[in-house]
This record gives sequence, structure tokens and C-alpha cells, in this order.
Amino acid sequence: MRFVSASTQNGAKTKTTTPETKTKEEATRREGGGQHHPKAARRKVAALHGRGGSARSFSNFLRKMVAETEESVEWTFLDGPVDEGKMHEFTKKENGKALAWWALPANTRTYGADVLDGIEESCEKVAREGPFDCLIGFSQGATLSSVLCARKCGCDGEQKQFESVVLVSGARPGVGEEWERVQKEARFGTKKSLHVIGETDAINPKEFGFELAECFGGEEYGSEIVTHKRGHIVPIDDERIVKKIIETLTG
Repeated sequence: MRFVSASTQNGAKTKTTTPETKTKEEATRREGGGQHHPKAARRKVAALHGRGGSARSFSNFLRKMVAETEESVEWTFLDGPVDEGKMHEFTKKENGKALAWWALPANTRTYGADVLDGIEESCEKVAREGPFDCLIGFSQGATLSSVLCARKCGCDGEQKQFESVVLVSGARPGVGEEWERVQKEARFGTKKSLHVIGETDAINPKEFGFELAECFGGEEYGSEIVTHKRGHIVPIDDERIVKKIIETLTG
């Protein structure tokens, strides 16, 4: 498995290649007699974790999907710029920090916030690490993806549109002007979108997921919704949904 992780400390990217990948590359060179055989360009996908996660924890969670798409996708897992100053269930096993894309007042969810403190820094970070062809975001990362689409930020400067985005357990970006912009502009920021919604999601209840999906214009704008019976999670054990996610990011 090969993934690209962006550090929050200095913005530098770190590439990791396992021995298995290295062996495959060496075997390919031997079989080809040293000749270079060009391959189709891999799509550049930015993966945006949820609140309390990190680039490393999200890449670990999606490791099987990353392995399945190593020939067609160049994955970039980014860290949110906000350090919540605590451990979290997603990162504690790795002794990692709980990170976020913006800070929230106590007892406040993103969908009810007046201000998203950190949203500008987060958008700037994605733009700086890009451009990207596609986005996949979970929870806060999904909401950030909708903002990036509305702002046309992080995609190709000339095209001003992502090839596709996948939003898992997302919700609206607060109740202020950012939400108004997403309602008006998100559908024009991507060629197609997939919205993965948990029927029993207690963090971002499903009605907020459907509400966000509506901003992407429906079938006319290449938008699709899939649901699952579980809660606030990327349902990586659901083969139907995993297949749909991969098709959206690569097709």
C-alpha cells in the first residue's frame, strides 16, 4: 500500500512505500527489460478525516480501499489544522492527536454553528496541497468537501471543477453564509457526487445528510445517494457501498 500523508507541522508530504509494493515495482522493471511502459494517469484524491481523526488514522481505516485502487488512485491523506488537545477513539491506538478542520463551541455540532473557526485555513491547506481530481470526506471532512466544491477550491484552476466527490456522514456547514454558498454553488463544483448516509447516524442525523445532498443538484448534476443501516461511520464492510465509492472516485 502506498499513500501520501501531509504533516500538520511543516506542510511537507511524506511518501510511504511498503516492501510489497517495492517488490512489485522491481518485478515489473525486470519483466519489461528496463523499458518504460506508460500507464494511464492515476486520479489524485484528497481524503479528509472527520473531527477527532487524523491523516494517519483515516488512511489506516481505508487501507483496504487504498490497496484495491493503488493502480488508479494517488491518495493524499491530509491532517486538519486544528489540534483539539486530546486523544480520541480514532487515534488513541496510534498515540495520535485528535484533529479537526475547524473548532466548535462546547455542545455544538457543525450543522448548528454560526461560525466555523478554522475553515479558511482548512481551505487554504487543501488548495496548497492540490490540485486534486477528487475528494472523499468523512463527517467534518465531508462538510469541508461541500465547501471546497462551492468555492471551487482545491481543484484544477482551469477546469474549476472536481471530477467527483464522495461525502460520507456529512452535514451542512453551519447556518451562516458558508451554508448559503454551498446551497447555491456546490453542484457546480464537481462533475458528480456520491452521498453515503447512515440511517441511524446519531452525530449527523440522516436528515442533514439528505439536506446536504440536495445542494448537489440530484441526478441532473451527477449526484447519487446511498444509505446503510449503520450509524456515523464509513461502512467499509459493505461491499455494495465500497464498490460504489471506488467507481465514483475512479470512473
